Amino acid sequence: MGDDGATPVTHNGGNGGEDPPGNAAPRDAPPRDAMRTVDLGGPDVLATLARWSAEARVDHAARARARESWMRRQQIEETTFAGVLADLAERDRPVLLHTASGRRVRGVVRAHGADFVALRTDSGQAVLVRHHAIVAVRTQPHEPAALSGRTVSVALTFFESLVALAEDRPRVLIVTTGNETFAGELHSVGADVVTVRNDGRPPTTFYVPLDAVLEVSFV
Repeated sequence: MGDDGATPVTHNGGNGGEDPPGNAAPRDAPPRDAMRTVDLGGPDVLATLARWSAEARVDHAARARARESWMRRQQIEETTFAGVLADLAERDRPVLLHTASGRRVRGVVRAHGADFVALRTDSGQAVLVRHHAIVAVRTQPHEPAALSGRTVSVALTFFESLVALAEDRPRVLIVTTGNETFAGELHSVGADVVTVRNDGRPPTTFYVPLDAVLEVSFV
């Protein structure tokens, strides 16, 4: 006993000054935060869950609309003329081409090359129109917009097509800048000139610079 008569307090040597074993949490007990219960809004749990579900659906729909709007903006920004023509060729639907010569060519896009498109008209004619000769393309009413930014890799050019087709000496109608037209037999295609022979008596030969040719119809 001390001088003041107080009884000294002794500590359990095995606890090192920590809480007595009776007050300590078991070692395998979960953290206190994890043991907190979730408030589901009272006894009407199903009503609360229904409200949460509805809010989640609204949030999901809003995110879906935002993503769709972003993807559409990306499509618009990346759209190319070649990609649009490729899409129109796959649709197999009639279009109307407005050309630099002032002419209009109506038909279905059957093929597209590196610098031209090939159409089949309502009368069955094949028409090749160079890209730079196309002022606008009009689709049918209520057709969805063609938005395509894909890279179109086609090796065949307008020049190569004419060279190959000239072997059969087909009859053609050539339209040039200024809306000049030359009809006759496609006789030959040189490095930068197209030769056409008409059916006059005697036949006449026209030499048309390749750069001046906007479209060729096979009649």
